[in-house]
Amino acid sequence: MTQNKVAEVLHVSTQAVSNWERGKGYPDIQNILQLSDLFDVSLDE
Repeated sequence: MTQNKVAEVLHVSTQAVSNWERGKGYPDIQNILQLSDLFDVSLDE
């Protein structure tokens, strides 16, 4: 999945997604929940 698609689904900028991937920032709890649903992984993982 592209950064653009993830950003679109989560309603954030592609820059935010890029920063998360590079460890320059972290998603807030709401985005973490959405990411776990999007990628079908539990929060424990």
